[in-house]
Amino acid sequence: MTNNNKKIPSGTISRLCVYLRELITLLGVNVRTISSGELGERTNFSDAQVRKDLAYFGNFGVSGSGYDTSELKAALEKILDRK
Repeated sequence: MTNNNKKIPSGTISRLCVYLRELITLLGVNVRTISSGELGERTNFSDAQVRKDLAYFGNFGVSGSGYDTSELKAALEKILDRK
């Protein structure tokens, strides 16, 4: 997969699928925001890895406030061409 002429590592794509599954779970229990640290902890990746993976596709979330789970879910579905 490429994004603006940048090759996206296959590991990143695999992790995006893991993040998406976790976001679906979180939305199921009405969690509205999550930090990169919390998402990383829940998926067994570092917060830095989460931020790096998402940075390939733009800016998500607000520093200090985290990510809106529904917005991030929608963005990942679009990136992964799902839905």
